Amino acid sequence: MQITMKNKNRSTRPKSKGFTLVELLIAMTLGFFLIAGIGTVYLGSKKTYKLQGQTAELDENARHALRALKHHIAHAGYASTSGVVLDDYIIPDGASISAATCADGSPNIESGATIGTSGDGTAATSAAITQILAEGDTLGLRFMADDNLATDCLGGALTTACLPPAAPSPEARLIYNSFSIARSSIDNSRDDFVPMLRCRGSRNVNGQDMARGVENIQFLYGIDQAADGSSDGSVDSYWNATAVSAAGAWDKIISVRVGLLIRSVEPVFDDSRAETYQVLDQSIAKNDRYQRGVYSTTIRLKNVARRM
Repeated sequence: MQITMKNKNRSTRPKSKGFTLVELLIAMTLGFFLIAGIGTVYLGSKKTYKLQGQTAELDENARHALRALKHHIAHAGYASTSGVVLDDYIIPDGASISAATCADGSPNIESGATIGTSGDGTAATSAAITQILAEGDTLGLRFMADDNLATDCLGGALTTACLPPAAPSPEARLIYNSFSIARSSIDNSRDDFVPMLRCRGSRNVNGQDMARGVENIQFLYGIDQAADGSSDGSVDSYWNATAVSAAGAWDKIISVRVGLLIRSVEPVFDDSRAETYQVLDQSIAKNDRYQRGVYSTTIRLKNVARRM
């Protein structure tokens, strides 16, 4: 009799089977597309976040600039309760600005040469005004100080020797401010200059930046003058400084319209973009990688309008 013996040690489990070359290639390809998709989403999100951040900064810079301009331009023509009718409250293009002497012999102006006059383009009284850019208009204004309002746009104050009752003349009480676009002393990460809204006040020798990214500023002046030459306290038309000078209507201004072109501090787009922006009466062309926005407001000169 033949007896057959079975090997009980033989495993009944199936043998392990590895990936084939084709399967590995397919897995690698799918992984590549997955990683590429994740990278694309990440880069897109990063660009969107950057754009949103720069847009928010544009809006914030615009609010800051317009708030400062509204506050200071509204002072034009202020003469307290003195009863004095102040002429040239918006300083005409090319006008000379001279200091007056206060009761203690000091001047009411630190440096008249640094105050800009009102003009299209960049009007200035002297070459002493440095770093002004050829990007838009300049506005100059003046008002008569008293105990309630005695500082320029930079906070420089008249001394008591220039204020009533000590002031020897109405001229000694005058404060001047001017607004224009200037180049900041601080560049961005690409070493491009950052444009600024700059104010110069008569109680300070140097100007000061008030809002960054302001690349162009335009002013239009609301004229209260009907066809027959009469005034009724309402705006009949808006003119630029050139038209106001031609008509000799500087004493007819009762409001100021301000337009700002504000640029992002840092480049936003991957490639240059050609865009044209309408800022009040001016079309401004740009071709670069910066994000921009246009902002405007109208400021009524209450100190002047009430006397018309």
